[in-house]
Amino acid sequence: MNTMIVKKGMKKIIIFIFLSVIASSSDIKGNYEKAINFLYNGKVSESEKLAEEISKSTNKKDTEYAMKINYKIGYFYLHSEQNLEKSEKYYAKALEIDNGRSKEVLEMLSDLVNIYVINKKYKEAEETLIKLNNITNGKNQERLGLFYMRVLKNYDKAQEAFDKLPKRLEYKLCFLELYENKLDEDKLKELITEMENKNQINNFNMAMYYYFGEFPEEQISFYGVINSKLVERYLKKSIEEDKNNDALLYLGQYYYYQNRKEEAEKIIKKAKDLGVDGAEKLLKTIEENLKINRSGPV
Repeated sequence: MNTMIVKKGMKKIIIFIFLSVIASSSDIKGNYEKAINFLYNGKVSESEKLAEEISKSTNKKDTEYAMKINYKIGYFYLHSEQNLEKSEKYYAKALEIDNGRSKEVLEMLSDLVNIYVINKKYKEAEETLIKLNNITNGKNQERLGLFYMRVLKNYDKAQEAFDKLPKRLEYKLCFLELYENKLDEDKLKELITEMENKNQINNFNMAMYYYFGEFPEEQISFYGVINSKLVERYLKKSIEEDKNNDALLYLGQYYYYQNRKEEAEKIIKKAKDLGVDGAEKLLKTIEENLKINRSGPV
């Protein structure tokens, strides 16, 4: 008799726990959806309060909601508010909950690299980028090399990272930039000759790579305008050696964005006279800007 009572009692307890877990998960899901709604409507503080409640759950099934809401708040602060400090805070919370290989984790690690670079936390940036590269099985190898070359100016580590890249055209350009920075004229000349012989490169394409981080039509990760000295050098070489009039437009545009507006005006006028497409429109913009600057404040 007593045994039956005990068994019935245990059964009720198990059912109660089971139902409590279901109810808890349901509440967490509901809070997650509310937090997302608050976020989309710009009510960030309300979303943050719910995120705190969601993160307190000890139920393993709720950890995904906790990670995702902290990730989404961090993403919001970075991409909508440009608040690096708060973005880093919420990304860190999300990664404490889930540090695996999900799409969200990879995106957070990638964003954190940029946040650390901007804040000059170079050690953290390097560690995070190495981790990201390992998780993605080398898909961030080029980015790692560019970080060493452009951010840390550590050309030996950059060389080591680039040596692990496939022997494809866009990656050869990483070596060109590296040899330019190292002032290794012999290696630079050797690689340029090799690529020219295979019709893989010309001065204009090199300028576009250093200007936009693209060659040709393939996005290359980079930090800001890559190398102003090389942009100007190869655009001039394209104009003088290859007689490429289109390069005049890009050189004028480049001068304009470098605040060298009078030089830009002169170059764009020449491009317009030669009938380069887009030169007339750009010249009007530059002349209007110069007119305002010369006349002073109204």
